[in-house]
Amino acid sequence: MKILCFRPRPQANLNDTFIEWGTKVLLREVLGDSIHFQNVYFEPLDDTKIPDHDLFVLCGTPWIWDRCTLSAKYNDLATVLSFSEVPKIALGLGACFPFGFKCNTVNEANSSMPELGKMFEHFSGITVRDKFAKRVCDLLRIKADLLCCPAVFAKEYLETDCQKTEKNILFFCAPQFGLSAGVLNEDFVHHYLVLQVNYAKEFGAQVICINENEQRLAFEFGLDVKLLRSPKEVAQEIATAKTLLSGRVHGCVFAAGMATSAALLPVDTRFLTYKYCGGKIIMTDKVPRIPLKKLRHCRLNYRKEKNKWKKFLIRSLSLMGLYC
Repeated sequence: MKILCFRPRPQANLNDTFIEWGTKVLLREVLGDSIHFQNVYFEPLDDTKIPDHDLFVLCGTPWIWDRCTLSAKYNDLATVLSFSEVPKIALGLGACFPFGFKCNTVNEANSSMPELGKMFEHFSGITVRDKFAKRVCDLLRIKADLLCCPAVFAKEYLETDCQKTEKNILFFCAPQFGLSAGVLNEDFVHHYLVLQVNYAKEFGAQVICINENEQRLAFEFGLDVKLLRSPKEVAQEIATAKTLLSGRVHGCVFAAGMATSAALLPVDTRFLTYKYCGGKIIMTDKVPRIPLKKLRHCRLNYRKEKNKWKKFLIRSLSLMGLYC
């Protein structure tokens, strides 16, 4: 079976690769080794190079947010959907809304939620990784299962034993460069950054990042920061760490699978993805500093969560005639 794994705009966030890896682990566990993955990574998308496939899998992105269907990611998705007539599943969708955002109807002002409903009518199986995304799907009458983020299982894709060290890692995150930049006030952002800087200096944390703008900013704060350019580099750093502090959701979710003590510094509702995994959340506007002892392992039953996923995939693939 040829499976098309689609990630719109793959260069937007290296950490989205963890979702793809975890998705492939789950699919292979259910369907065996006879499957062949076809990846579409074009940026911009080249629809003339979309390979033949028997199953279309949307891996984790795009996010669900206000007016999201106007984004480049959704334009790419719509293009591929127009060329694909095979069964489709969307695995690990998440929501990104500002704190305090209320989602009560599908006709919210300036919302693209009705268009979102039409987009996901193409999919026979959908999973979401947080309760806000589930709420949106319920409003749109889209059947979706709430399961942990596939990135939890990414470690099995790497097939390497990573020896733990005593290093503490700060996966530096500057929210002014992210999706929520336009809704965060300056005091929040400044405090968010200072908390990370002080933490790194107090506990001698190794600082990493995946964005050149963040690297330059960290340098300005006096931090020695290592810029990582590939998902495998990120995975290696997190897998061997003793602790991880970050605002990067999927860095923390990958840490959950690796049993690395961690805590997430949220800037919007994406934190609910890590909360579902039983992860430690630190609301930065509530604390003057971050103690190392606040970082802990996720309360995640790895085997139980994988079994939930397997049941979902077997059910969905059976209904599409792709599993027997």
